[in-house]
Amino acid sequence: MVFLQLDPSASTVETHIGPLDERLRALKKSLVDRKQWHPPPVPPKSPEYSIIDINDLKSAIRLLEEIYQHSHSSKPLSPQPTLSCLSWKWDPIWKEYYAENEDQTSYIYLSRWRLDEQRQVWEHVTMNGAELEPETAAELLGSWDDWIWDPLWKQWHLDVSGDDGKMCVFASRWQVQESGEWVYVGRVGNSEV
Repeated sequence: MVFLQLDPSASTVETHIGPLDERLRALKKSLVDRKQWHPPPVPPKSPEYSIIDINDLKSAIRLLEEIYQHSHSSKPLSPQPTLSCLSWKWDPIWKEYYAENEDQTSYIYLSRWRLDEQRQVWEHVTMNGAELEPETAAELLGSWDDWIWDPLWKQWHLDVSGDDGKMCVFASRWQVQESGEWVYVGRVGNSEV
């Protein structure tokens, strides 16, 4: 029987392992910041007698870094950062939550829109006259996890489809004209929220 014994110099190992460890720590911090760090509750058990080459470790870390870099989404993970910083109020006439826009010339309403399937056009569904109370409306808005990113409109929405067809809640910007007429002026920021 032949027994192999590896007895590397501690300084050589540390020279190679140190930078790899720093890269792994940086990767972990980035994933934590992105809220994508979900290690298993119990770390997997490694074999008692395993030999891992430094080049294998370098390759594995480089692969993880590439996965991280290319999986970085250009859209936010939730509408929460944009929508939760606004001061929301209940509009008792329109039966919708609204917030005053930063420019103070328009308002953001969490409005219901229906898709006209034949014309492929979204139409505003007025909640005026509905028997909707603020508490019930808040429950219907669900949690942040219920909101979905629409890549075509570049906007978050909440799907509230039902018997009336395809219907969604969007954060819509509205402006009051000098005549007193309310006019839809677009999505929030006309970009990703």
